[in-house]
Amino acid sequence: MDVIKYVWVVKKNADMVEGRGAMIFDSVWVDDREKVAEYIDSQPGYMGTREKFSEQKHGAWTMERVVLYYDSKQRTEEQLEQVREQALAKLSNTEKIALGLI
Repeated sequence: MDVIKYVWVVKKNADMVEGRGAMIFDSVWVDDREKVAEYIDSQPGYMGTREKFSEQKHGAWTMERVVLYYDSKQRTEEQLEQVREQALAKLSNTEKIALGLI
């Protein structure tokens, strides 16, 4: 499997007057949180306000780190691994020993 890459997806509110708009796509950045934070913190918010949007979960601007997949096989493998980890987390140590996992 290829090395997993990450990117930052930047979104902004479509209504910079009242903030009632949908979050719309603005840009995609390579995995460098500091540069993305600097970018969105320099942008005007609702009615021209300036804020530290990078420190907010919801606001006029958002940034989200996402995985960049090369193909559907890579995504499917990751999903199966997540399901496996969730299933193992539900087992007691006795059950894990019985299954030969530890």
